[in-house]
Amino acid sequence: MYCKVENVKNVSDDIAIVWLKLPGNQKFSFLPGQYIDLLLEDGKRRSYSMANAPNDNNVIELHIKHNPGGLFTDPLFGFQNDGKVKVVEKKIFRLEGPLGTFYFRKNIKKKIIFLASGTGIGPIKAIVEGLLLDNAQYNIALFWGVRKPKDLYLTKTIENWSEQIQNFSYIPVVSEATIEDNWKGRTGFVHHALMEDYSSLEEYAVYACGSPLMVSAAFDDLTKNSQLGEKNFFSDAFTVATDAKK
Repeated sequence: MYCKVENVKNVSDDIAIVWLKLPGNQKFSFLPGQYIDLLLEDGKRRSYSMANAPNDNNVIELHIKHNPGGLFTDPLFGFQNDGKVKVVEKKIFRLEGPLGTFYFRKNIKKKIIFLASGTGIGPIKAIVEGLLLDNAQYNIALFWGVRKPKDLYLTKTIENWSEQIQNFSYIPVVSEATIEDNWKGRTGFVHHALMEDYSSLEEYAVYACGSPLMVSAAFDDLTKNSQLGEKNFFSDAFTVATDAKK
């Protein structure tokens, strides 16, 4: 299926939100939380989770972090990858999808914890939007870990969720705050903050998305030390392809 880059918004120094427009005559169905593969001109592909629920406008939202040297992210953030100026907006790509098994299981638990690091908040945003569209009410806690306070680019969106979901709590966690940041919130590893707040996760389902290191550490610690059943841990980890500049 073909898609066009409809809009790009830089939300931090190294994070951009990209909206892809699909052909109006083609229906694209997916489960919130799944991902797509973008096929690049050289035959390589890049995987990105969709950050919105299915919609009638046939638009897909992606949250993308700059990977220096990346064939897609360098031109996205205004860098030249091969000596030629590349225009990303309005560019046509092929995509494959939907892919992946990171989506919400309605019949698992009524108490849900979302655990994200970095742009791993994207597919979790999609899942929450899907729950809101379905008017589904769950007891939800969201832990979002980032390096710097400026990386909390969805704060206003998340605050709006708290007004729409009756039992909702949001805990941002910053791992590399400096004195200049004047950060007064939680610090350290995001899944450690979760363990500090919940002595037992026996009645919970945990959805984790972000860096492979965070997802792996969270799975090990939560299933071993917090009474979380392995079958109640759902995850998707981002892996980054490195491209050498030519």
